[in-house]
Amino acid sequence: MKHLRSLIALCISAFAVTSWAAGNALWQAEQSCIKYPTPSARAECEKKQKDDMAAFEKELKKNKDDAKTSGDTPQDAKKKNDLCFKRESTGETVCPN
Repeated sequence: MKHLRSLIALCISAFAVTSWAAGNALWQAEQSCIKYPTPSARAECEKKQKDDMAAFEKELKKNKDDAKTSGDTPQDAKKKNDLCFKRESTGETVCPN
């Protein structure tokens, strides 16, 4: 009887681990083009993924180029503004170079 309980516990544990692994694999498949059954649907999905990635990389490059041409990044401007102070004697605002 004691061995039967151990065997049942082992079977339940094995089933739980297997179902978790299968669920994880199915979730990952939903995130890719593997889920499409026909070759044409997969090819269309892969083309869309490539186009989306190219557009994303193009936008990143554009943002990087814009940041270079504008000179200061918004973080640099904020740092400079944080270091500014107002002189009490003259009322003049002074910022570091």
